[in-house]
Parts: sequence; C-alpha cells; structure tokens
Amino acid sequence: MEFEKDVEVKGIPAYRFTPPRSVLASKEENPANEGFCVTPKECLGTGVLKVSPCRNGAPVVASFPHFFLAEDKYAAAIGGMSPQRSHHQTFLDLNPTTGVIVRANKRAQVNILIGKVSGYPDTRILNETIFPVMFLNESVVIDDASAARVHKLVMIVNVVSNFPLIIVGLGGIMLIVFIILLIRAHQQKKEVKRIVFTKAAYATSTEDNSLYTPVNVTEKDDGQNGNYIGLTAKTEQQA
Repeated sequence: MEFEKDVEVKGIPAYRFTPPRSVLASKEENPANEGFCVTPKECLGTGVLKVSPCRNGAPVVASFPHFFLAEDKYAAAIGGMSPQRSHHQTFLDLNPTTGVIVRANKRAQVNILIGKVSGYPDTRILNETIFPVMFLNESVVIDDASAARVHKLVMIVNVVSNFPLIIVGLGGIMLIVFIILLIRAHQQKKEVKRIVFTKAAYATSTEDNSLYTPVNVTEKDDGQNGNYIGLTAKTEQQA
C-alpha cells in the first residue's frame, strides 16, 4: 500500500492508501515479482497473478475487478469489461492522528485461465484467455456515533498540539499592549501641567485680608508660576 491523497470521511481527515500497480506487475515491469512465478512459463502479464499452487493446481488467476490496473489485452478479450478507479480500486482511509480506519474497500476478482488442454481435442481451438468468474467487494465505513467520538478526539489533539502556538500568540498580544501602555505613560510624564497663579487670585498684603499676617513678603518672580506671598493666619490675643 502507498499513499495516494488526502480525503475526508464524515468530517474526519484521512490519508488514502492504495495498492500500487507494481503489486501485480509482470516480471519485466517489476523484476521483484518473478519470485511469485512457480516456473518462468507461468508468469502472466501485468495486472493478473496465477495462484494455482495455492489452489491445488486449479487454473485460478487473481486480479482487480474488471482487470483494473491490468494490461489492456485482458479487458479487451472479454466483452463488458470497463475498469474504473472509483468502482474497482482497493483502498484504505486512515486517520493519521488516531490511527483509526475510517473507511476501507477491498475489491478482488477471481478468474479462470482457459486454454488448450492436452487429451481434449475440442480445446485445441481455444486461445489462452483469462475469464472472469466473480469479483468481491468488501466495504466498510465508520458509523456516525464513532465518527463523532473520533472527530472530538482529533479536535482535542489539535488544540493540545497547537497550545504552544496559542500561548506564543497571546504573549505577543500582551507584549504589544504593554508597550502601548508604556509609551502612553511616558508621553503623559512629558506633558507638564502648568497652573498660573496671579496676584488677583490671592491677597497681596495684610490690608487686603485682616485674617492673615504676612510671614514672608518677599515676592518671587517666576515667569511660569507668577508671584507668591506667604501668609499665615492671625491668632487673637485674649485680654
């Protein structure tokens, strides 16, 4: 089996694995398959495999349905053959996170090898032909309840696996907010709030306010804050 593509089954992501063409390739196309031939003469073409040694010598040949992935000559020799990937391919859909098989199709075809048989003169007109007898289609797909559990588990795993990235993202946002607040605070410190006091706002002598006596009548000239006169409250003397 080899990876073919990404698929999705009931909302669950999965990898599709399929048997490659080399599995049933001829020894010329794939020399490693020569070991499946009992004798060199028994080797067939690509897409079919003689399994007679496994069936007590019976002329049984295995292939994919409708000679899918086989040489064109086998399908052309039998009327009605129409190999299609969507209907005749064997595949396995596996969720990579949990390892759960969410869908699978096993499809195979049983054929009989027809040809000349020694001792039977009537068979001398027969050409060697691989004749299909039946094909099997075993399919399974995950049920809705199990799919919901797997989907929930996949979501949890994804959140946990991405948790460091989430933390980094939140940390970055907090850092940006902190920098903005720091800049604003720095700007506010630079802004000097100036309050100008004038003589009109305060009493400038003891004559203006009989309740206070001067403590320091020395005026301090300041271009920013005006003139200041220190005053202290009077204390009444008891007779």
